[in-house]
Amino acid sequence: MPTRPDNPALALALALAFCAAGGACGPPEPPSPPPSEIAAWVDGQPVTADELRAAAHPRARDGGEVDWQDALESWVDARIVADELNRRGLHESETYRERVAAIRARAWRSAQTLARDTLIADVERSLELGDDELRARYDEQRDRFLTSRMHLRQISVPDRETIRAIRRRIEQGEDFARLAAEANLDPALRRNGGDLGWIEQRRMPTAMIGPAHRLLAPGDVSEPFQDREGRWNLVQLVARDQGVRREFEDVKDQLERELRLLRGREILAELVKERRAAVSARLAEGP
Repeated sequence: MPTRPDNPALALALALAFCAAGGACGPPEPPSPPPSEIAAWVDGQPVTADELRAAAHPRARDGGEVDWQDALESWVDARIVADELNRRGLHESETYRERVAAIRARAWRSAQTLARDTLIADVERSLELGDDELRARYDEQRDRFLTSRMHLRQISVPDRETIRAIRRRIEQGEDFARLAAEANLDPALRRNGGDLGWIEQRRMPTAMIGPAHRLLAPGDVSEPFQDREGRWNLVQLVARDQGVRREFEDVKDQLERELRLLRGREILAELVKERRAAVSARLAEGP
């Protein structure tokens, strides 16, 4: 079976995962899997589908389609590297053992997080939350749903030097709307002088939130900022209102998701606390 010596980094990473999972450089191998779980044979030894999936391309591990032949070759590469590591005695080195221990610790923490999240999700599904309970939470947090609105104008250009030059012209007294009509990349913003109308913070692009909310008085202009598309921008405050409170029906689904998660965590915490009282646990001397 062909290997891929041109990709040693991949092989080493697979070897570490192989060892952390209890492969050739770890504890004894687990019992042989039942025939229904066997996906391949390597030197007469069974390899399960889960083991091959672990060796597959990251896209496949995240739910994509698995190229089983490629996964098998990756798994074989990993075993070859692990066997050579053992042959040279490097698996006993302090640095290697520390790194493997760190990998196992991260895997344990990830598994615990997954277990908790799965239990909480199961508890959430069994909860019955009525409108009265959700409305009471809404009333307790009314200020949280008060969203201020800002009337803004925007100038968006391809590079930083251009936006800096435009800001200097504004500082020297040129009209923001006229420059927006002249310089904007977006034809719609050129036609209306960069007028964005009234915008709530929750509907603003992430990159705009900070610069916009540092504007205090009508006419104030932000410092240049870059958006996720790489463009450089200025925004000008035209006006600001006192805020609009979102109605209960508009946030009901959000409140229900939050309350289910909160109750799920509380129920799981109480379960763990109750069960822990029945567990006998103590540290050995000098752990």
